[in-house]
Amino acid sequence: MLLPTIRRMDLSTWYLLATNMITIAVALHQHWRYSELLWIYWCQSLVIGVFAGCRAGLLHRFTTRGLDANGNYAHPTQSTKVSTVIFFAFIYGIAHLIYLVFLLGMAADLSRADVPGMLACVGLFAANHFFSFLQKHRQDVTQIPSIDGILGFAFLRILPMHLTLIIGGQFRNRAVGFLVCFLVLKTLLDVLMHRAERRRMEA
Repeated sequence: MLLPTIRRMDLSTWYLLATNMITIAVALHQHWRYSELLWIYWCQSLVIGVFAGCRAGLLHRFTTRGLDANGNYAHPTQSTKVSTVIFFAFIYGIAHLIYLVFLLGMAADLSRADVPGMLACVGLFAANHFFSFLQKHRQDVTQIPSIDGILGFAFLRILPMHLTLIIGGQFRNRAVGFLVCFLVLKTLLDVLMHRAERRRMEA
């Protein structure tokens, strides 16, 4: 059962897996603590939201399952698209501001020497999502996707990140074995959510 799943993994999934593995390798080599990793995952979560918002904003034809302010069916018009993307950006931004406050409380743990490696890991993740974004945009041109589905799945997509942020602080002083297990679990969740999104697009 595992082998067929591996064979069906597309290039973007392999790249995502490689990105996470590189992050693990750099974290171990640089002797990173959870504070550095949590900053990386927060930035990755922002990357997901930005690309989801851009993808929704570029839609020309789409469907919607949402309701407008009066409780009526929201027709797939330009104004509906704009208001939906703005609402998504507002909620997404508020959630990440809350997490930012949490992370700033651990800012004293950061070292300037760790910043280049952290930025490199975030950059690899952003490059992967840019590649995936281009694929999705080409499909959106020929299909009629749901704007609610695109933006709603972004919240599901970042669940591994949020779980990492919530429980990661509980393991800040644990041994390296806990760190590796934690990173591997996050990687598996990340890949599974990415594959779920790909299957949803191919359905």
